[in-house]
Amino acid sequence: PFFAKSDREVVKKFNEAYRHRYGMNPDFLAAQGFDVGTLVVAALRRSRQSGESFSKALTSIEAYDGLTGKIWVGPDGEMNRIFQVVEIQGGRLVSVPFSQPNSPGEPSYVGRGDRVVRAPISRSGFSGREEGARAQYSFSQ
Repeated sequence: PFFAKSDREVVKKFNEAYRHRYGMNPDFLAAQGFDVGTLVVAALRRSRQSGESFSKALTSIEAYDGLTGKIWVGPDGEMNRIFQVVEIQGGRLVSVPFSQPNSPGEPSYVGRGDRVVRAPISRSGFSGREEGARAQYSFSQ
């Protein structure tokens, strides 16, 4: 979920820099790699400055407003995300404001390539930092 035509300034700057460097438009993997790299660098800097462990530094970073949406790592080590949602209006992709999250335990579905898959969600609810639905991915897997 990377909306390359987003009006967000951070996305525009990334697109321009990527095209300048590689001569082509960035895809989802480029944007996701940039987001993860940014979080890792932030955690390394924080760890070096504070003396805390890398994992503690990573989990103490507030939600990062990345290219692919909001991202943070919870105290349980779960990577939490709020993806940018778009819809087709008049033949064009348009950003959609985040809606309220599903109820805890209610399944969410996302597009992956040419199929729709069920997205895992937290059964414990939301921490209040989120404004939209979130999927979780664990570092431990």
